Amino acid sequence: MEQGTIPGLLLGDNGYVCRHYPLTPFLQPTRYNIAHKRTRNIVERLFGIWKRQFPCLQKGLQTKLDTSIAIICATAVLYNIGIRHNDNIDEHINENEDVRPPEEIPHNERRGLEFRRRFAFQHFRV
Repeated sequence: MEQGTIPGLLLGDNGYVCRHYPLTPFLQPTRYNIAHKRTRNIVERLFGIWKRQFPCLQKGLQTKLDTSIAIICATAVLYNIGIRHNDNIDEHINENEDVRPPEEIPHNERRGLEFRRRFAFQHFRV
């Protein structure tokens, strides 16, 4: 991510340093923070469902990195196959789950803050 070789964005909470990855919440701009909260809640809920379906993921894999990557990819594929075949998967994701915005963002880097500001302005007119 840091070298820009993987497309996409990562979301983080206020425990992460603000860089061009992960994007962290602002202290004030509401529209961006609401979208950030909803997206992050969906991802966190999905991880919970995924771990319940594949208990090997709950406590961390004690395998070599290549093996761990293969296991994670395989469980993701199996999870998606289950969705396509209407497997009985807990798909109830509460987007309105209350997550308080951070009171401060520690150790911010200038470039990360500027990237987040431009991203939020472009997509949310913050």
